[in-house]
Amino acid sequence: MTAGSQGLTRRKFLRTAGSAAAVMWMSGCGLLTSRARLPDVVQVGAVGLFPGDRRKYKGELPEDALRAAVGRLNALGGILGKQVAYRGAHAGTEDEALDGFQRFLADPTVIGVVLATPLGADRIADEAGRHGMPVISATVDFTAASGLYPEVPARETLFQFAIPAEWSLRVLCEYARQDRRYSSAGLLYDEFAFPRVRETAERIARSVGLDLVWAEEFGKGERSLEEQLDDAGEAHPDALILWGDAEKAAQVSGALAQRGSAYESSPVARSSSAALWRPHLMGNPEAMWEPDWALAEPARPSPGSVSVGDIGGFRKGPQWLPEVWGSDHVLGWEKDDKARRGLRSVVDSAYVLFEAARRAGRADREAVMGVLEKEHEYQFASVQFSLGGPRRIALEPDDLCLMVLERAEPAPAIPPYSLGREWSDGLMAEHDMTVLLRPRLEANLRRAPALVGAMLAGGYGTECAKLGDGKLSAVCTLH
Repeated sequence: MTAGSQGLTRRKFLRTAGSAAAVMWMSGCGLLTSRARLPDVVQVGAVGLFPGDRRKYKGELPEDALRAAVGRLNALGGILGKQVAYRGAHAGTEDEALDGFQRFLADPTVIGVVLATPLGADRIADEAGRHGMPVISATVDFTAASGLYPEVPARETLFQFAIPAEWSLRVLCEYARQDRRYSSAGLLYDEFAFPRVRETAERIARSVGLDLVWAEEFGKGERSLEEQLDDAGEAHPDALILWGDAEKAAQVSGALAQRGSAYESSPVARSSSAALWRPHLMGNPEAMWEPDWALAEPARPSPGSVSVGDIGGFRKGPQWLPEVWGSDHVLGWEKDDKARRGLRSVVDSAYVLFEAARRAGRADREAVMGVLEKEHEYQFASVQFSLGGPRRIALEPDDLCLMVLERAEPAPAIPPYSLGREWSDGLMAEHDMTVLLRPRLEANLRRAPALVGAMLAGGYGTECAKLGDGKLSAVCTLH
């Protein structure tokens, strides 16, 4: 049977068997018992990586977050007297993503969709608007290219939890110029996955007084990465910003080390030349927020390499609720490895859809949209956020924090620094990303005073150098 005929069979089955097919599917996944009746179920759909054999996939999957969210909500009684559940549509290709979304459209028990893949994202957003399906993008930044409502009126049903690329670039450029006192930067980027990133980087760098002396798309002109880095070395920018995925970050890290250009310290980066170039490596959250890039071959990661994250999504602090929920409510969770589970953007995206139905008093798409269109405050996985009204993005610029690569022992720096408590608590991998508190501390305290206060009091994150009065200082030569 071909892939196309298999998809047609699935659609025919759904039309014939109706939504009961969804209940049977979830029962097989252990989400519902065979005794569950259709009227007792409210579902969200999720489009992303849902492989048949997750053991072949290294890294975290949307299912980890969805299981935790659903487990917690059902432990609290579900919504409107009904159990909640999710349906995952595996998106290994764009066609699979679109086919999965069409199945959700055909099932009236699906009140909304969490989007966790860039594959087919624009077409899914447009289809959702035409059919009134609420969609929350957990991982795709629609502001970078095709746009959100009201810029695109037809996308009235689309909301976003993903960090906008413009915000991430600004945080990195401000850190490079104002904190590390760099004068120049280079950019290596994936134009296909991140449209307009070069022009955005050029504009933001210019606004903060940072000179973008070199910029090139990955593989342009069929050039190898080594050839591109040789060319970048001729311009020897103080910081090298990469905008791609975890695989590209690992490749860049390994190639820099191979040519003797691995990051060592800020003073060395500032004094680089064409003969000896050792730039400060910085990257987008999709590539470097999690440690996957640093644990993959051929990466030879340098401590002090930085990315951007969401302070409410820091999963190695005082308490990460989705992991607690998974341990409490998800059968077999404790048998998994020690990874910190439950990506905040996926957990909270699913929660918002269910909570909108609860607030509306009705579990249907129209009722969910009626709530989402109004600006409301929400809080579930970690810190409070708002969504709806004229703004369709859940996060604010003050949510953004810097994430820094550390290893099991502090790297050489002047003055010496200590690792955060997350290392002694056994939560970290050999190389791992944690919060670099100082550069964004004021903004993060404004947004999440309770969380950040608990992190400071508990000694979590990298605080780096302290002055005599206990205030954090930027004098550290590493970060």
